[in-house]
Amino acid sequence: MFESFTWESLFPFMRFLLFVGGVAAMIAFVFVLRNLASLLDSTERTMIEAEKTVAELRTSVVPILEKADTSMEQLNTQLGRLDNILTTFENTSSKVAHTAETASNVVQTPVDFVSGMTDKFMRGWRERRAQAQEQQEQQREKREQQEAAVQPVPPVPPVQPVQPVQPAQQVVPVQPIQPPQQ
Repeated sequence: MFESFTWESLFPFMRFLLFVGGVAAMIAFVFVLRNLASLLDSTERTMIEAEKTVAELRTSVVPILEKADTSMEQLNTQLGRLDNILTTFENTSSKVAHTAETASNVVQTPVDFVSGMTDKFMRGWRERRAQAQEQQEQQREKREQQEAAVQPVPPVPPVQPVQPVQPAQQVVPVQPIQPPQQ
């Protein structure tokens, strides 16, 4: 069977296969071109829509950006004013704190002085009072010793029992008080 095979006998079959392959390749190429054309058409429409959208955005975004720029400038101005106000407030509060501290020191110094003087006075008063009480106690003891040495204490006489008093047998009638007549 393979003895009668020659390469020349295959040429017509190969030509046919090449022809069929070429036609298939052409059909595939046409389909690829058709899909590519469809894709390019869709891409063109998308790009046209994108250009329209970008143009619309440019017309609407530019004023918004200008307003935002103006708003940012105003915001910066307001923040600068707020910073000045806060700086002033900080300076004022530090001055008030210093003033309060000075006033506290001014008030505290006499209070401390008066408190110290009061403590000294009260300590002296207590010492004088204790000395006075001690002197009075000594004088009282001395007086008691002198009185005890001068007069002996007499004995207490016995107490006589008292006879009970008998009530009177006679009853006195009580008359009511009449109001004065007018």
